[in-house]
Amino acid sequence: MSWVVTAVATTVVSGLVSFRGAQVQAQAQKQQAKQAELLAANRAQIERNNAMGRAQDEQFQSGVADFNKQEALIETNRQADLADKQIAASLASQQSKAGRAGLAGGSFEDILNAESLKLEQEESQLLYKGGQQAYEFSKSSELGDLRGKRAIEMGQYSSALALAEGRYQSSNLKAQARATSIGGYASLAGSFGSAAGQKATFDS
Repeated sequence: MSWVVTAVATTVVSGLVSFRGAQVQAQAQKQQAKQAELLAANRAQIERNNAMGRAQDEQFQSGVADFNKQEALIETNRQADLADKQIAASLASQQSKAGRAGLAGGSFEDILNAESLKLEQEESQLLYKGGQQAYEFSKSSELGDLRGKRAIEMGQYSSALALAEGRYQSSNLKAQARATSIGGYASLAGSFGSAAGQKATFDS
């Protein structure tokens, strides 16, 4: 009779051990689920921070380009003013020399007009180069602004993706924890049922 009690007790103890093991495993899976959510939130924050950093870098570069554009325009205007003065001075000097030398007439006027045209073309090229440089800086600034906005958008997307992945992992782990816990209860119930069956068999 004692061996019957021992067999029944062993079945019950085995069921209790299985149940306890299942509950410990389920608790560990719940902790893993929480950890997955925390890690996802951390990754999401890192993505947002990195995106903000990239956007700030682009904004800084855009600001530099804007500053350089203004500087280019200021320098172009300064050089254009200087060129105007040089043109006027050069033409006045040539007219003065011609007057002292007694030169006059269509021939001298043609030379003077040609020199004036040459100097004006040089000034025009100067203005064109300055304007082109300012335009390039302007485009660089616009591109920096666009890249900055794109960095923010990509950061938001990556952040949302990290959170979604974390929620998915957490959900799976929670489902596993529930299944493990239910399995433990089923195992415990089965062991009690088996023990009862054994006792009934021996009693009969």
